[in-house]
Amino acid sequence: MKKNGSKFFFFVLTTLCVALCIVVSHFFAGLISTSTFSFANISASVSEYSLYAVSGKSFSIKTQATEFANDLKTKNSGSYIYCENGKYYVICSIYEHENDAKSVVENICETLPEAEIVEIKLSGINFVNLTNENFKKSIVDVFAGFKQTYLDLYDISVSLDTSVYSQTKAMLECSKIEDYLADLLNAFPEGSTATEGAYLVLIKNKIKKINQRIDDLINFNDSTSYTFRSKIKNTYIEIVFDLQDLIESLNEK
Repeated sequence: MKKNGSKFFFFVLTTLCVALCIVVSHFFAGLISTSTFSFANISASVSEYSLYAVSGKSFSIKTQATEFANDLKTKNSGSYIYCENGKYYVICSIYEHENDAKSVVENICETLPEAEIVEIKLSGINFVNLTNENFKKSIVDVFAGFKQTYLDLYDISVSLDTSVYSQTKAMLECSKIEDYLADLLNAFPEGSTATEGAYLVLIKNKIKKINQRIDDLINFNDSTSYTFRSKIKNTYIEIVFDLQDLIESLNEK
């Protein structure tokens, strides 16, 4: 009886250890990948909000930023160069919550002592010139689609970082995203007014651009100078700035 009890205790202990390892692996995967950036209120509206980027280092000269970014490309990190007020930030990741960004900065302070947080502001979409409720809903649905694209890329990246996916499997998953974006493009309604037509052109062009980014991932040739894991992180960082650009363009109409 005592022997059986010991076996049961060992089984429970082993199960708990396995569960703990899974939780820890997911936690660290979150630290080495871009965050679960999400458009919190996207289902209801596209409102103004901020995101928080982790910059590995900043420079006043672009060529220096490029050199640093090229080094990060060999280390599976994001390496997107973002310019603001004449300063070049090399962005490794972007987070929805500032506390998440702070945790990452603390985690990488030994290897990147000059890491800092850069606030990225995205304006809300001004619907004042649109009266067609169905058309407005279509715009919101498109931004929900962009969110899904980001989250899918994030999941693929984490799966790569934790060796759940091979690079071949990751590229196959990227192909599914490409198909999804193509369907999103085809489903968007035609505009019935000049303003809606202008919105339509901007949105469709942006969908095509993002889909091209996904296609570049699928056909990417991994190398020692630029890894696929770095490329996929840069891709969803680029999508954030694609959306910033799209919102600003829509608000000008």
